[in-house]
Amino acid sequence: MTTQACSVIEELLNSKKPSSTRLSAARTILEYGVKWLELSDIETRLSSLEKKMEGK
Repeated sequence: MTTQACSVIEELLNSKKPSSTRLSAARTILEYGVKWLELSDIETRLSSLEKKMEGK
């Protein structure tokens, strides 16, 4: 389902639809990209803390 949603957003971004539609698709991609980066950072930091706690 996620792949399908990404495909729809990509189609909108690359279409000849109104600029507001393409802007919305681009904004969605950027918003989820930022969320992914934030979660990736949190995961890395949590993993590091867990390793430190195992050593104590």
